[in-house]
Amino acid sequence: MPDHRKLFWFSVPAVAGLFMLLGLFWYLGLPWASNAFGFALPGSGGLPYHIFYSGHNYTNPVLCLRAGACANTPYGSQRPAFCWTMKDLQQRNVWPLVQVGSVPALFAASYPLLTSLANVNRKLTIPLTFVPQDNGCFVLYALASGP
Repeated sequence: MPDHRKLFWFSVPAVAGLFMLLGLFWYLGLPWASNAFGFALPGSGGLPYHIFYSGHNYTNPVLCLRAGACANTPYGSQRPAFCWTMKDLQQRNVWPLVQVGSVPALFAASYPLLTSLANVNRKLTIPLTFVPQDNGCFVLYALASGP
């Protein structure tokens, strides 16, 4: 008959090590997966580097999502502004915005994906999309590739 005390003292470190390994994978792998597959993480700063909409890839060179995705962007230190206000959008003639899709989020509600009403009315490929934040900020995503 096996000694239950030895089995207990062997299984406790094994289970603890497994949880530590899963935690490390979660911490390091989740930002990469979010950037690779275009879903948002919960909380502030959880938007991915690129998103997919209507067969196209849209990117934001400012977002890195803790994965270093922006280290080799062609923008260098001349990156565009992260947050556009409603006044900025009005000055660039892209206001009003309408929802055309959503950005899925892990364990949270999806973010609405917005674009200019003029782009929707023209029925052309949408060059710019925006994701609103709760502080009146609109995060820009520009068309990168697609059919």
